[in-house]
Amino acid sequence: MFSQLTQLMVANWPSAILMYATNIVGALMDISLKVFEHLKPTPMKAHYTFSWRDTRKVLMAMQMIESNSLKKQVNVMKLLYHECYRNFGDRILMVHDRKWFTEALKEVCKEHFYIVDELEVFGSTEGPKKASKGG
Repeated sequence: MFSQLTQLMVANWPSAILMYATNIVGALMDISLKVFEHLKPTPMKAHYTFSWRDTRKVLMAMQMIESNSLKKQVNVMKLLYHECYRNFGDRILMVHDRKWFTEALKEVCKEHFYIVDELEVFGSTEGPKKASKGG
C-alpha cells in the first residue's frame, strides 16, 4: 500500500530521486514498526497511540515538497527524517524515549540511505534544530 502511495508521490520529483522511492518506503516501514513495538501506551504515556495513520501522514507531508528542492539523496533522507520526527517524535515526552527514537530514526536512515555523516546536524535528543528568532 505505501509503495503505491510513494510511487504516486514521487511522480513529480526529479528522475534522479525516483530511484529512492523504495528507500523511503523501507525506512518508513522500519521506523513505524520500531515505534509501534517500543513506544506502547501505558497509564503514564496514554498519548503514545501510534498507528499506520501516522505513517500515512509522513507520506502525505512529504508529498507537499516542491520537486526542485530535492536534488540529492541526502535531501530526501533529511525530509523523511524531519517528517518522521514531526509526526512521531513530537508526541514523545519522556527524555529516554525521545533519545531512543532519535537513535532509532538515525539508524534507520543510515541503513536505508547509506549516508553516515549527514544526520549529525539532527543528532541531539531534542530533535531537529529550530530557527532562532531575531538577529
